[in-house]
Amino acid sequence: MISEVYEAFRSAGVPDERAREAAEALSSENVATKSDVSEFKATQKLHSWMIGFNLAVTMAIFWKLCNYSPLFVILALLLVRHSCECR
Repeated sequence: MISEVYEAFRSAGVPDERAREAAEALSSENVATKSDVSEFKATQKLHSWMIGFNLAVTMAIFWKLCNYSPLFVILALLLVRHSCECR
């Protein structure tokens, strides 16, 4: 338990039992640390790159399919139009 937090809650008028519980909750492992946040940011950056790469490859495949089959373009446009109408 963090005694400074407990004392701050007590001075704010929080009952003894609730102040103790809150101070214990803040001192537990459930609180994110700076290293947790930096690890999350690194993972988020990796995921952004993965999504961007996936989008680029998907668009390249789509481009190749459009060059080989004009019918594919028509079907893709109809699919997009249908998905917009469903919302």
